[in-house]
Amino acid sequence: MKPIKLYAGLFLVFFLGALAGGLGMGMYQKHQRASFFEERRGKHLDFVLDRLTEDLDLTQEQQVRIKSILDDFRKNMISLQKKHFPEIDALFKDHRVQISKVLTEEQRRKFEEIEKRMMRRPPPGPPGQGGPKPRPGDRPAFSGDGGPPPPGDGMQTPGDRPKPPRGRFQPPGDRPQTPDGGPQPPPEVAQEPEDQPGAPPASDE
Repeated sequence: MKPIKLYAGLFLVFFLGALAGGLGMGMYQKHQRASFFEERRGKHLDFVLDRLTEDLDLTQEQQVRIKSILDDFRKNMISLQKKHFPEIDALFKDHRVQISKVLTEEQRRKFEEIEKRMMRRPPPGPPGQGGPKPRPGDRPAFSGDGGPPPPGDGMQTPGDRPKPPRGRFQPPGDRPQTPDGGPQPPPEVAQEPEDQPGAPPASDE
């Protein structure tokens, strides 16, 4: 077998995400989940086409032609994978044995448990789908569209901030402006009239 064919088979594993799970651990269930993997391959190629369309501003004709190229690529890679699957599977198993020889008995048991969990876990979808699920008590994050977090998370939006009471100090940015664009001076505080010289004192009655 030529090395380039083996590399092409490995490329299919990692690029299309068809056999994800611990560097090929999910390959042991390939035949049982063939239809599931086939669906994921199509989704990954659809994602590639969508990104190219958005980033390169493809025309309708270009999208049709590139989709045909990607479909041919998928068919050829699937055929290549099926042809060389035994060699690829043997390669992963050989590396697994080599890793196990380095581990202690306790580490090998944990390693086998990790393998079992990875084999039961479904392969990930294309980028942008999924992601870690929030744990109980986690603070809500900002949404991808730039919107604010939902109410009740302890944060205030500009419209929710309390306004300073009238007559108190206001920051320069909050003061009303004069027609020429400058800030108006703060309102003067009314003062009690002072006693005029020579005026009779106020009666206490």
